[in-house]
Amino acid sequence: MLKSFKRFIAKDPDNTKVQTNVDECISAVLKKEILNGILLENISLVNGLNQVTHKLGRTPRGYMIVKQSAAIVINSSTFGDLFISLNITLVPSTVQVSLWIF
Repeated sequence: MLKSFKRFIAKDPDNTKVQTNVDECISAVLKKEILNGILLENISLVNGLNQVTHKLGRTPRGYMIVKQSAAIVINSSTFGDLFISLNITLVPSTVQVSLWIF
């Protein structure tokens, strides 16, 4: 989880303005759903249906493959509170992937 900006009490009005501006900018970035995720590394996937436990504590909005050991085709995916299901067609029999789930 990303941390929010912490202000400190300053008597200087310019310092307060800078902190307000930084806080507004960082808050806008932190609200982006894609950043509120988890990286799952070295997941072994096989041909067919695969269930991957994500531990987000909520239903994911999506995922990205950030690393893979071979070419794969994801035919369909479904999201649950505890896992995502990926229906995969692989060239080799197994593949290692890293997923960003958000």
